Amino acid sequence: MASTPLNLSGMFENSPAAAPRSRERVENIPVDLIDSHPRNTTYVTETMLDPAFRESVAAFGVLQPVLVIPNDNAAGRYYLLAGHKRLLGSRLCGRSYIPAIIRKGLPPGLEGIYITDTNLQYGVQNMLPSEKCRTLWEQHQSLKEFRQYCRTHAEEKQEIELGGKVFKFGHLEKTRETLATAYGLTPTDVQRFLGLHTLSPVLFECVDRRTLAISAATYLAQLPKEWQLEAARWIPDKKISAYQAQQILFLYQNGGNEKGIKDIVQNTQNDSRHKITGSYKISRRMLKSYSPYLAAMNDDEIASILKAALTLYFESHPLENSEQRGYNISEEAV
Repeated sequence: MASTPLNLSGMFENSPAAAPRSRERVENIPVDLIDSHPRNTTYVTETMLDPAFRESVAAFGVLQPVLVIPNDNAAGRYYLLAGHKRLLGSRLCGRSYIPAIIRKGLPPGLEGIYITDTNLQYGVQNMLPSEKCRTLWEQHQSLKEFRQYCRTHAEEKQEIELGGKVFKFGHLEKTRETLATAYGLTPTDVQRFLGLHTLSPVLFECVDRRTLAISAATYLAQLPKEWQLEAARWIPDKKISAYQAQQILFLYQNGGNEKGIKDIVQNTQNDSRHKITGSYKISRRMLKSYSPYLAAMNDDEIASILKAALTLYFESHPLENSEQRGYNISEEAV
């Protein structure tokens, strides 16, 4: 591979046109021979195309080539890696051919990186939660795959460009932090969406419709599929809080029956907006690691000190963001 960073920025409609590498040839190929890649996680629609961009394509065609790879399952056909808007614009304008760079022999994981970086650069903040989850998960898995390839091919000193930022291959070890930095997210956001990849499609529809908060979905994603489907039966009729979702998870973890989900979802006995419920166990070993003074106290003394510390903390940090905190019974889905 080349010693310069793997640059993905030249693959986007709003980027300056970059001359193709000397070893690559731009070819005009029929638009009807280009298929969406199986690992593509988002899809461009007509409403996403800028009118000025469509006028330009209609008048002059596509000036910057799209990026494709041969479709090994269909001779003569191609998978699209980058240039989804250019391809759709060409089709809508009735153009039969589009200039394309045909890549061959890409290292493992790099196909997924090209595709997802393209999608994330369209605007991660404007994606539906389900799209964001699928795209970040695919990017995360592709980076892990590519990182493993680099380990066995002495490429650790190389660089790669993601989201317009250059990263050393060695930095890819911290994949969540890399994704957060590349696409303007926080590591917590990335962790949350990566954890949602096990959420069933029917519950993701609730998240996309804003009838299920992401904080609640994080708990439900840890349930087996049959429990998730049972939960989905009741969520469309009543929004549930993160605390209720946590109760459902506790029910499963303690050997309960999924039929109890209905009672948890429909329970409205306690509607205090800021009442925090739930309990947590802290071992004396952990306490001693933080302070030898706590380890020498009895349980009542420790509980009194922890209660006073938590009260002081929450007086200075009010629970204004129920989406992040996830405890409020009457939480609105976000």
